Amino acid sequence: MSIRDSTRPTDPRNPAGLLSGVGAATLVLGLPIALTTMFSPTLSQEQHALAAISILGQDRPTALRTEREQTLNTFATERALADYLDAKTLPPGSVVMDTVYGFAVFAASDNPRQFVLPSDEDFTRILNDPAAYGVRYILSVPPTGRGTSDAVNRRYPTLYENGAQLATLDIEVPNSGLDQPMWRVWRVAG
Repeated sequence: MSIRDSTRPTDPRNPAGLLSGVGAATLVLGLPIALTTMFSPTLSQEQHALAAISILGQDRPTALRTEREQTLNTFATERALADYLDAKTLPPGSVVMDTVYGFAVFAASDNPRQFVLPSDEDFTRILNDPAAYGVRYILSVPPTGRGTSDAVNRRYPTLYENGAQLATLDIEVPNSGLDQPMWRVWRVAG
């Protein structure tokens, strides 16, 4: 057997060769689709925003560039809020929040065990009596838009406005992201 015979498949039905061809075709066809999607303001806001403020978008109006910068700031506030809570070195189960908007806070936290989330089997029980379960803080968003489906807002409809006779306002966090809610962190009485 020659070297040539051992390194080249000679069988046209070789599955490795077929898979290589399919993989190459997928890459060739996928690249234009991916680029088109990335530069679409409706299909890929973050990537489009990046293009709009880069050298590619220098000819864009100032208002559009400002909007795109805000899009890129999406979740910067949630990262800062996670840092704020992490700095308190809270024990597990100390912060109740819904993940409608709070998923970014949870994802950015170095201490995810401090949160009580709707996916926790005891979430409803703890939400119904946070002080009894050692909850120290409740995070809330305005009860408008997507915030109407937030479990905290549904259980305590006046929490965002006045603490629902349950908590006192610890901090209010204006959001730097485009179309993102202002956060309120409530300290649980008790």
